[in-house]
Amino acid sequence: MAKPTAKMVEQMRAQMRNMTKGVIIDNKSFSSMRMRILPTFSAVPGVEYVSLYYVSGKKSTTSPLTYGIPDPVIDMIDEAGREMSKDEMEQMRSIVRIQREYWMPVVDRKDMGTPENPNVRIFRAKRTAYQQIVDYMIDEDEEDGGEDITDPVEGRDIRVKKTGKDLSTEWNVKVLDRSAIADDDAMTQALIKVAQSFDVRRYFYRVDRDLLQAIYTHLTGEAIPKKYITLMADLPASEGKSGGGGTDGDDDDDAPVSPEGSDDDDAGTEADASVQGGDAAAVGTEAEIEVGATVSFEYESQVIVGVVQQVAVDEDGDTVADVQPEDGPVYTVTVNDLTIVPPPAEPEQEPEQETEEKKTVLKKGPKVQMAAKSKPSPKIANKGTAVKAGSAASTLKAKIAAKKK
Repeated sequence: MAKPTAKMVEQMRAQMRNMTKGVIIDNKSFSSMRMRILPTFSAVPGVEYVSLYYVSGKKSTTSPLTYGIPDPVIDMIDEAGREMSKDEMEQMRSIVRIQREYWMPVVDRKDMGTPENPNVRIFRAKRTAYQQIVDYMIDEDEEDGGEDITDPVEGRDIRVKKTGKDLSTEWNVKVLDRSAIADDDAMTQALIKVAQSFDVRRYFYRVDRDLLQAIYTHLTGEAIPKKYITLMADLPASEGKSGGGGTDGDDDDDAPVSPEGSDDDDAGTEADASVQGGDAAAVGTEAEIEVGATVSFEYESQVIVGVVQQVAVDEDGDTVADVQPEDGPVYTVTVNDLTIVPPPAEPEQEPEQETEEKKTVLKKGPKVQMAAKSKPSPKIANKGTAVKAGSAASTLKAKIAAKKK
């Protein structure tokens, strides 16, 4: 059997080291890794991290729940989910998925660093992987209740293996033989010192408020309630990027949410972790497009002016607004194609000719041909709603409305 040369082996090892650089271990970068969890000093080994994966937008965000702050999406799903059928829950899973990870400080046995600069990293254990670690540490079949594998002297390494992908991903954790955390005293003391002050929370991703609003609006057709906006104003700052770790597909919550997509550490966009209060009726980056705003858009080289009735995210993941002109049907137009119309200096002198032009345009029919826009034609919704009848969003919205009566 032919074997790779020593030079080839070293080059491949160098490639693997480059793939796994950075404090947070990218779960896509390995199929098997031997690691040691740093001493926890009586604390639990993993810190819970909750994220939301927006299937339509193929983005994820940290949930406010990670910081102990109520999450409007999770609360709303928990409330509505109690009365949803299996099919309705499946519809929910096609929109958003909740995922829990457990972040823990570890050292990769292949690259531990030096006593002067120990290479401490963060393993984002999926729920199934973390459960195997916890089960071993609190083994109820043992009279003394298992053992602390994080102990620097009598602890144990773990080997984490990942097989399959997406919905078929499986995690397996094998607890290895008992050993010291390092071979020499200097390295041992360095790792213990780091463990005493290392806080994985410093590396949590920021909450993407715009994405959270988009998810909530897609599900309900409404803006996030003010009480949540107020609570989220106290979110702590974070050094990480916005967004979350994506998903491997096998570790979603049992709640009516669950994801396809990738396990992407860099999902999301940069965003401030703090959230300002306000009505927040807009979705996405178009914060100025709010319910009640007067806007315009082009139709056959003409300009149609109307008032925004709702802002939502459609099934394609586009942020859209229901625009009601003075006369005619309600148009659902992508927000990027709207322009805010400032109030006239003398509204009582509104030209009648302009009004007639608008009426003439609207009589040409419900289809709108956009000029030189990314979306060739905006979508037309039923009057009074931006949520399609029979969709998961409309079903959920109806259930919530019924519950409030």
